[in-house]
Amino acid sequence: MCHVRQSKLVIISVMLLVSTVFVMSAFTEETVKPVKPEKLMLYSGEQWNLQLYGFLKLDVVYNTEDVAHEAGTLFVVDKTTLTGDQKSSSLVFSVRSSRIGLKLGAPSFVGAKTTLVFEMDFWGQMPNSTTAARQGSFRIRHGFVHMLWNSGTYARVGQYWTAFMPMKLIPDTVSFLPLVTSGWLFMREPQLTVGQIIGSKDMNLDITLSIARTQAGNDTGADLFPGPRDSQTDNLGPGEASGIPAFRGGLFFTMKPGDLIVMFGANGEYQREKQPIDATTAETSHSYGVIGSAKIVYSLVSLGGYFFYGSNLDTFFGQGTWTDGATEVNEIKSMGGWGQLSVDLRKIKIPIKINGGYGIEDVDEDTADAANNARVENSTIFGNVWAYYGRHYQAGFEVARHSTKYLGNGTSNEMRYHFGFKLSF
Repeated sequence: MCHVRQSKLVIISVMLLVSTVFVMSAFTEETVKPVKPEKLMLYSGEQWNLQLYGFLKLDVVYNTEDVAHEAGTLFVVDKTTLTGDQKSSSLVFSVRSSRIGLKLGAPSFVGAKTTLVFEMDFWGQMPNSTTAARQGSFRIRHGFVHMLWNSGTYARVGQYWTAFMPMKLIPDTVSFLPLVTSGWLFMREPQLTVGQIIGSKDMNLDITLSIARTQAGNDTGADLFPGPRDSQTDNLGPGEASGIPAFRGGLFFTMKPGDLIVMFGANGEYQREKQPIDATTAETSHSYGVIGSAKIVYSLVSLGGYFFYGSNLDTFFGQGTWTDGATEVNEIKSMGGWGQLSVDLRKIKIPIKINGGYGIEDVDEDTADAANNARVENSTIFGNVWAYYGRHYQAGFEVARHSTKYLGNGTSNEMRYHFGFKLSF
């Protein structure tokens, strides 16, 4: 046992040492302003231009307990179901979150400035084998055409973040999965979106409406929705079987009086699903959710986050539904959210940003699956430091405590220590 503890201390110490070395070397860099990487233009013509962008990122993650998804913790595994060496720590190295994208400026379309974005990473489905860690699959993150008119009207056609998300508020974590299943709801989805920006750069209201593919639950390829499940098929599941699109929308208000920035907004979603009860019978269920968000930025400090409430939110990595025998589908209701305090020292020429925050999803236990000891609370508290070397290099170190409560089985806890290195272009 002593050797195990010593190994843990060595691993954590090495991660801290590497982070400290990067922080100290970053102070020698002259340019420390929070600016984006230099544009890498592949072509620039009269009507067309092409930019390459992205980053390579190495993640080194140490978990003290057994978790779902070691590279980016989703929740802690129920400790009462584990025995012996199953209660183990893990050390993961991964570059799968690395990303590459192309941004194509196209000729105007019906008077609109038109841009095409095609972005991919390596977070695609992995084979269940010992070599899978070095065989990450290419995956489409975003692929859309964006059109913007001088009137402030815009349209988006393709795959992008759901309009249910307040995109101007994203938790700043070293983890690739920021507070996912513990407060942060997200989804990328094929969609048709229209919006309108009203006002000026210093004070405006952004209104977005969207219809999207209705995704829900897991298509098992059996029972009510049979058929093969491979890369060549596009099988329907509970959402697609409803026969109607998913509806999303939001509004976001921004004002900048002097050095202060104030933002707040609201988002909502609704979709209908056809959930299987058995191999021949389905029941109509519903998913709905609302989000209220806010952020304040003053000088070096920013404070932001949101609150959500909804039912059957598994499309967005929340809780979904469960079937009571072969009689009815039960929709799980939950609420939660997250908050984060950030101090960006780059604004005073110190190449450091510090973040700390907390996120939680809290399930209404009366709607949970009591017979299967359902997960009824999942939370994360974290702190991290990012160090920047110029505009292209950054490294971060994050410490997080994850807690997952199971109905009838108590709470399971773990610590995560995460080092990340990124080269952006």
